[in-house]
Amino acid sequence: MKNIFLALSSLALSLVIFPLTSSAAPTTEAEQVIRDAFSKVQQTVVESKDTLSPEALDDKLRDVISPVFDFEEMSRGSLGSNWKSATEPQRKEFVELFQGLLARTYLQRIRTKIDGSTVEYLQPMTTNNRVMVRSKVSKDGETLGADYRMYQKDGRWRVYDVVIENVGLVTNYRNEFSVILKDSGFDGLLKKLREKTAAGSKS
Repeated sequence: MKNIFLALSSLALSLVIFPLTSSAAPTTEAEQVIRDAFSKVQQTVVESKDTLSPEALDDKLRDVISPVFDFEEMSRGSLGSNWKSATEPQRKEFVELFQGLLARTYLQRIRTKIDGSTVEYLQPMTTNNRVMVRSKVSKDGETLGADYRMYQKDGRWRVYDVVIENVGLVTNYRNEFSVILKDSGFDGLLKKLREKTAAGSKS
């Protein structure tokens, strides 16, 4: 799962940036969701980093991002056809573990990556009723492409995948998980995620 966490490290940089530079293109409703959510992330970090423990701060940040990311849809996508073969209890536990793992990995980096970065929003791409919010993040002379695939659910725009330098996180997870599922089955995948979660809680 090494590739996943390398990708998430890059994702962390893209997600925590408050838009300090403006896009030439009109702001879409979906793009505004991303802008608003992560301006709240920045504000929360600035206001709370000296008063809360890292764990408590991460909990607050997770509350900010959870309404924006559809973790169940991302979980479903990361499993592909294996989602249908899982039992309801297995699905429920997987979503919980997956959400916690994803959130913890990049939230830990927010506290150190939020300052000194800028983001430029590019012309979004629209296909049917789905939108890709495109951005370029700049920090210390380096630029990173970060795009957010979004769709409307219950009248709100939600993220169902994030693409870092043309690599989708959901696809990346699906490739990693398919190997584990083939070798160890769904229970084996859950076991590995539980171990990763336990190890992370001690770090």
